[in-house]
Amino acid sequence: MIIMKKLLKIFWNGIKKPFSSVNNSFFGLLIFAPIPYIYFLTGFLGMGYLLRVGEYSINKKQDLPEWKDFLNIFKIGIKGWLIVFFYFIPLSLILFLIFLLSSFKISFPSISQNIIPNVVNYFNEMRLILGMFSYLFIAMIGLLYLFTLYLFPVALLRFAKNQKFSTAFKLKDIISASFSMEYFVSWFILEIVPLIYAAIIFIFSIKFLDIIIPTNYKYAYIVLFYFLVGLKQYFLGILSYTVYGTILREKLK
Repeated sequence: MIIMKKLLKIFWNGIKKPFSSVNNSFFGLLIFAPIPYIYFLTGFLGMGYLLRVGEYSINKKQDLPEWKDFLNIFKIGIKGWLIVFFYFIPLSLILFLIFLLSSFKISFPSISQNIIPNVVNYFNEMRLILGMFSYLFIAMIGLLYLFTLYLFPVALLRFAKNQKFSTAFKLKDIISASFSMEYFVSWFILEIVPLIYAAIIFIFSIKFLDIIIPTNYKYAYIVLFYFLVGLKQYFLGILSYTVYGTILREKLK
């Protein structure tokens, strides 16, 4: 109960923060909107800005960072995305290995089925067993994905605090900092719930978009979509890194 009261206060501070500066938030919405052709650049700026928000929270600064020194924010953003990339390498390698293994198929000529049916049956049974284990692989991949998703915010904030790229990969300290009830509950709310929400919205848009929005207004929908995505990413990003920075303030080394 005490933890929940503390978290409610921290979350409320994160919710209020974007409204503390209208100018910074308006510019932030433009940066976080997934505008085609330039999003690969604004994405680095967005990541750099969020890491600065996290740094402010760690240092007990309540205001929003100013959109100044764009080059430095851009460099921080590049390093931030590199950290995310390196954290997801193990998962990517496993998925690539499974893809390679699944691309190999064992086939026998029809004549061999008459000559050596036992061998054919043996390989069929082996493929059945491997198929059963595929569910186990899927479960393991899912757990690895969640574990990676769980750790990399701590790694990013450790980098934001120390401004040293290598500090984001000291797993012992990162795992130690991440294992607390406050962080787990906050992470679940900030990472898992939006994923479920996004999945629901995606399914809904596929099924009912043509019914709700006439064809003549599709371009208006696209503009609205970019705005709403930018709104969600900006406000959720500010909230997330404010909450994480506050919770991990004493745990990050």
